[in-house]
Amino acid sequence: MKRRYLLQIYAGAVVAAAGIALPITGAVTDTTIASALVAVGAVMITLGILRHRRFGDGIESDEMTESIGAKAAARSWFVTLLFLCVLFWVDELNLIALDIRGAILATVLVMALSMTFFSWHLAGGADA
Repeated sequence: MKRRYLLQIYAGAVVAAAGIALPITGAVTDTTIASALVAVGAVMITLGILRHRRFGDGIESDEMTESIGAKAAARSWFVTLLFLCVLFWVDELNLIALDIRGAILATVLVMALSMTFFSWHLAGGADA
C-alpha cells in the first residue's frame, strides 16, 4: 500500500478518534463539532481505502488527466466569475432577495457542478 494512502487512513482514524474522545472527556460540550470530526475522519478513511483499491501501487494520474483537470478548473473559475457578476446584478436590481447563506451556497454549487461538468466533458464524456 502506498504511503500516502496509509497516512490518509491513519489521519482519518486520529480525527475520528478525536471526535469520539472530545465529548467523553468533557473537552467539548457541543456535539456538532464531535459529529463533524467523526464524519470527516470516516470520509478520510473511506477515500484512502477506495483509492488504494482503485489504483493500488500504480500511477494515479498522467499528463493528460492533469491537463484535463487544469482546463476544467480554469473554465469552472470563469463560469463562477460570470455567475458572481450575474448574482451581483440580480441583487443590485432587487430581482431576488438574497441572503448571504443562499449566495454562498449557490456559488459553491456552481463551482463544484461546473468543475465536475467540465472534467467530464473534457475527458470525453460528451462523446460516449
